[in-house]
Amino acid sequence: MKTLMSFCQNSLVKIFAGFILLTITCCERSSQEVTDYPDPATKAGIDTGVYHSDWGAGFISMENLALTAPDDPSPLPDFTGFSNSQALMAATSNHESGWHFFGGNENGFFYTDPLRFFRMAVSLPPYIPLQIFYDLNACGCHKEDVSFDDHLADISVPILNIGAGGGSDTTGDYTSSLTASSDLTNYLVSIPGSGPASDYGHADLWFGYDADELVWDVLRQWPVDHTTKTDNTILTRFSNY
Repeated sequence: MKTLMSFCQNSLVKIFAGFILLTITCCERSSQEVTDYPDPATKAGIDTGVYHSDWGAGFISMENLALTAPDDPSPLPDFTGFSNSQALMAATSNHESGWHFFGGNENGFFYTDPLRFFRMAVSLPPYIPLQIFYDLNACGCHKEDVSFDDHLADISVPILNIGAGGGSDTTGDYTSSLTASSDLTNYLVSIPGSGPASDYGHADLWFGYDADELVWDVLRQWPVDHTTKTDNTILTRFSNY
């Protein structure tokens, strides 16, 4: 912890520490409304020595099919009647969990070129630690005492919290309100007239046709606006990326 705290004295990290930390508990308020316990199946797996999920491997298989045989029928039972490309678009735009990666449906994404995602996604990690899924559920659970949100009230640096209307929406606003920051910017990317199921998604923030204007211009300008004389060299270098 001492090493981490020393590292955080770096001006650039001080500016962005709040934004990074918000990703840990952004679902806290909404999750508390719907759950009393973390995922018992995930906890059982961890307790019996299963520490990873192969969810990514199955996802990569879908992506390879979408790239190499996009119009062939999907072999997956859950996507009967869909082509391989439709199956992947349907899976990543599905809003049943209350959020989605991309705004869209099986026939296309609304805000992102699907091929851009297909080409990148084959390089996703095939295995993901189960602990991540457990922590995501535990952070919003009344019955589970977690330590990673114990010191939110100690954070006083400026915070930029970016959310997507079809992603985490405004749930990150609750987490940022638990900090001691007096310089707090909650910025939501949401398309007027779209409902939650079709709004800008979690991954649209990176891949969207207009993400450079809706997201990255804001992310670039915010640290520039917060520049002090001592931060100037670092932040100027960052803003030129």
